[in-house]
Amino acid sequence: MKPHRSFTTLVIAGVLSASTAAAQRGGYHGPAESPNEGLSIPAAITTDHIPNQTVPINRSAAEALEHEIRRTGGAALAIFRDNTLVHLWSDGDLRPIELMSATKSVAAIAVGTLLDDGLIESIDQPVRDLFPEFVGNGREAITIRMLLNHTSGLGGATRTPEIYAADDVLAYALGASIVSEPGQAFAYNNNATNLLMGVIGRAAGRPADEYIAERVLAPLGIRNWSWFRGPSGNPHGMAGLKLDAIDAGRVGVLVLNRGVFLGRRVVSDAWFDTMLTSGTDLYPRVGLLWWRRPADAWDAEIQTDAIETLIAGSELNAEIIEALRGIRPDAAPRSELLAQLESILGRETLMQWRQRASDQGLQFIRESDGPTRAYYADGYLGQFIFVVPEERLVVVRQQTNRQPPEPLDLDQLWRLVDGLTDP
Repeated sequence: MKPHRSFTTLVIAGVLSASTAAAQRGGYHGPAESPNEGLSIPAAITTDHIPNQTVPINRSAAEALEHEIRRTGGAALAIFRDNTLVHLWSDGDLRPIELMSATKSVAAIAVGTLLDDGLIESIDQPVRDLFPEFVGNGREAITIRMLLNHTSGLGGATRTPEIYAADDVLAYALGASIVSEPGQAFAYNNNATNLLMGVIGRAAGRPADEYIAERVLAPLGIRNWSWFRGPSGNPHGMAGLKLDAIDAGRVGVLVLNRGVFLGRRVVSDAWFDTMLTSGTDLYPRVGLLWWRRPADAWDAEIQTDAIETLIAGSELNAEIIEALRGIRPDAAPRSELLAQLESILGRETLMQWRQRASDQGLQFIRESDGPTRAYYADGYLGQFIFVVPEERLVVVRQQTNRQPPEPLDLDQLWRLVDGLTDP
């Protein structure tokens, strides 16, 4: 494997600077303010070495995956197998990059440590146990679990410009309207995950990012992190954590080993059963803030109401609209339905629709549950932490380019990841 530009920087520079310049409103909080001070940091996972080439991996597949990430504007790739870094590429110095919505998946791990530490009784506790003011219009029924599985019914779910403009994201989430009966509808929800950070902080008795730094990041040897806080000082949960590709891989290794890192138990094994199992029958492709990839094609059905909503917000000709409305709502393999949609819309438009559906909390394909091959954290622009337990594999992809030369195709990315363990 050819050497990459980032290695020299890793060896010479060691640990990079922890904090980065803040946006005009809010800013990043990191270990310069000493949440890691005095903690025992275990040995790193080969961070100061060229990746280990003795661990079995398909080198051609790794190069093909790197090529795809370069082609689609990625910034970094890290591949781990059997707890060992086996391939690393960066577009320059290896540096912390915001995980975007993959931040949510790190917050989910911290809920397991709250349970381990006896700081909450159960994820089925009502949020009002921690925030007594969170009442009225059905708020009393919202549980911690509902914040984790996107069924809280909180409004303003995907309005990120409004959320970033808020002086206090926690107060903004606590005051959000209720748009559906709690527990009865799945809708991807940024307000809920910001409120979840409030829950973590209130239960821990200190800011959630500091608690997560001590209980999750430090035991993984992660020193070089920062977390976005709004003007009020409350950390965001919907996004905001910056890690480099190797440190993001440590998070994946923790999930791969079900809470154990370098022989040390960080989170209870039982939490991973809860976190990685389908979080709601309403949308089995997601656990508790970790996405699930099926082992085989799960059956799926077209959701005509969602299709009509997407049609209404699109400029499509009558022929395409007729073809979309002609798709039978009967159950069929998901891959067949996606292929049918792609043949009607084209790949690029279908990818745009999938993003719009996610942004609006819509499901235009509803899937049944089935065997799961992998789990992943997923963030805007293509920030991914893939975990494939059967193959003892963790893959991290990061991106900073907001105008990539080619669109990212998640299905293609998964095909390349699958090839990493081919003979």
